[in-house]
Amino acid sequence: MFPPAHGSSSSHSSGNESPAHSPLGPGFGLAAMLATRSLITVRGKQATDGVTGWIYGTTVQALINEFEAVPSASYLFEDHRIVEAMPGAHAKATAWMCRVNGPIEPRDGRAICAAVARGETPMDFEIRADLFLIARPQGIMFTTSDNGTVLAIAATLLRQHAAAALQRRPADIASPDRDVVAALLDRDGMSLRGLETERFPGFLDIGIAGVASEANPATRSVIYDRVTRTWHTE
Repeated sequence: MFPPAHGSSSSHSSGNESPAHSPLGPGFGLAAMLATRSLITVRGKQATDGVTGWIYGTTVQALINEFEAVPSASYLFEDHRIVEAMPGAHAKATAWMCRVNGPIEPRDGRAICAAVARGETPMDFEIRADLFLIARPQGIMFTTSDNGTVLAIAATLLRQHAAAALQRRPADIASPDRDVVAALLDRDGMSLRGLETERFPGFLDIGIAGVASEANPATRSVIYDRVTRTWHTE
């Protein structure tokens, strides 16, 4: 039987689950209870305008390590490395990354690095670039022309949040299907908080809040089934 959704009037201890549950996983300390993983998206008026926004509660390296491989893509990093393969195995601590459809010639790489140093976004002049991530003091700023990448970022935040709650590596948590992630994202993004995450013997219940205000309560939820390693929405 599908577990009651977060915020439901039914008790989480119904069914075969033990009534004794932990509101937070063992990976959540006091700081994590108050911390937020969130994705704020700003979408252009036209579909071709792309998506910009902010990512909180993770690092550029952690995002790169979780991205799925993109055929024929090349990756340029802060230290001028050009990687023409899945970047996860190569991702060191980095302040920024630019993904380009096709090969990156050394001359193109130098031009992109110079533009970033000037505070410009490579997407503005490199027409093949489809994703740019850069760490700022307040979070990670991103720009992408691919809506699928927005879903991939959201899926990565969900995996990292579940991993922290269960004290596991993100690689041990299955990635949610794209339609599950799409159902959880508002137009403006989503917010995940330790205070609204409950751990049960068989599943994890993660509350999803909007991003308009930090005080907003969770308005929807997602269940991560620890047995089948699958994600479910209401």
